[in-house]
Amino acid sequence: MPAGDVAPTSAWARTPDDHRPVTLLYVDITGSTALTGTLNSEHAHSVLYGAVELLCNIVEAHRGTVGRFMGDGLMALFGVPDAYEGHARG
Repeated sequence: MPAGDVAPTSAWARTPDDHRPVTLLYVDITGSTALTGTLNSEHAHSVLYGAVELLCNIVEAHRGTVGRFMGDGLMALFGVPDAYEGHARG
């Protein structure tokens, strides 16, 4: 699937007997509130956006899916929509 495309709903479909282990990862940038207090708004946005972008790239490099952005952090899922053996170990 090309970068930026969203998986169709059918990619997430499963049958009642389809059990998959799923790993959720929550990531939050520690100290971001203090950091934004020391930088102007454009520089703070640039730094935090760059960090979140790096996190997204790491998640996707390990076959994860970014499920939600939450302020200065994100929630990633591993094992959905593509289940694979040992996803929790990377």
